[in-house]
Amino acid sequence: MINLKLFGEVKITADSVDITKQLPKKGIGLLIFMASQPDKLFYRERLAEMFWHDYTKESALNDMRFTLWQTRKILGDYLKEDLFINEGKYTIKINAKIIESDYYNFFESCSTELHDDAVRYYSGDFLEDFYIIDVPSFSDWVFNERENTQKKYFEAQFKRAEYLSSTNRIEEALKALTKLIEMDSLNETVYFYKMQYQYLSDNKVAAVNTYRNLKQLLRNELNISPSKEIEALYATIISDASKIDSQSNYKLSKNKQIYNKSIELFVSRQADKLNAYSRKLASFNNTSTQLVIDLCDTPGNRIPYEGMFEILNGLNEYGKYSINKWKNEYEKIDSAIRNKTMKEDVLFFNMFRTLINGEQSEHMIIRIWNFHFMDGNTMDFLSYLLRSKLSKQITIQAILDENKKNVKTESFIRLYQSMKDSKVTTD
Repeated sequence: MINLKLFGEVKITADSVDITKQLPKKGIGLLIFMASQPDKLFYRERLAEMFWHDYTKESALNDMRFTLWQTRKILGDYLKEDLFINEGKYTIKINAKIIESDYYNFFESCSTELHDDAVRYYSGDFLEDFYIIDVPSFSDWVFNERENTQKKYFEAQFKRAEYLSSTNRIEEALKALTKLIEMDSLNETVYFYKMQYQYLSDNKVAAVNTYRNLKQLLRNELNISPSKEIEALYATIISDASKIDSQSNYKLSKNKQIYNKSIELFVSRQADKLNAYSRKLASFNNTSTQLVIDLCDTPGNRIPYEGMFEILNGLNEYGKYSINKWKNEYEKIDSAIRNKTMKEDVLFFNMFRTLINGEQSEHMIIRIWNFHFMDGNTMDFLSYLLRSKLSKQITIQAILDENKKNVKTESFIRLYQSMKDSKVTTD
């Protein structure tokens, strides 16, 4: 078995023996390039052109054959199978069965949302300090992969921090974000998350300091100001902090409102039980202080963000009976979804949360009639909403046909069934 360590310092081992320095540089490049695309069939001529671009066609093919021979010879002492498989006269592929790599495991973990594993596999930049000077095409490919894997790593850390925050492990979430700041000190999205989590944990002083440090850094390095989203979050934090300072009883009453959120999920495979619970949900009606919003009230899988459209429609209908102070915000969100111009979810979700927070009702009930049809984006938003600071009571009541459970719904249930103010009833 060949093990490729491609994050951080490159290391190639065969049967636990480090053979990196024994292999020719272009042999390592060929091995890495092909192993990173294990299912691909490569044309010999194109590989030769890539790694020996300034050679004649015949010389390039000869040099590639010699490099493959060298690599095979060194690996022959450790492998029973050939690493490079000839597929006819003109093509070649890698024997993926005998290769294990942190690169492959990283992407596998990202695709299955095993964010802790993804973070663990990413031990540094892709092919850190590994260059083949006279192969510009390979260098371009490395650069693109480095950018892509770093982006995936940031996404995994964001998701991991979000999960840690949702389970009240704010300090661990903040440590995850600190690692990202160490890698990219000018990434404003990271600072937004950090301020958000500091604010959610009632550490407003730390959130304000994070903002001020970022503002100074951006001014010194780029001569710009923080983004509008960060400025808006900062304004919210400052406004909240000033109210607490000026009203001695405000903090106690506000805390009561902020955390007044609950979710009740009824799960059954019996039609009569599901119908009985549906009748219970149908008993809620709109009043002057209570807004009821219906999601997934008809069968069928939802397209991305469809549930959020349903929430927008519910807000719009209810708003017709009041002074619509949030018309501009509504139109911004509606346009962002329709035109697919959403930014990082946390920024988009925060804009939507602000809209809900500013709506006039004291109590919002979100009824989800067929939870198994809910689109993933809306499910993520509802999870975000349950963790957010709100000035109104939010109640989510959902019905799930157990015969139609899926990975997303099961993950959601596991997350919330042990949390305060949540109830999962299985019958």
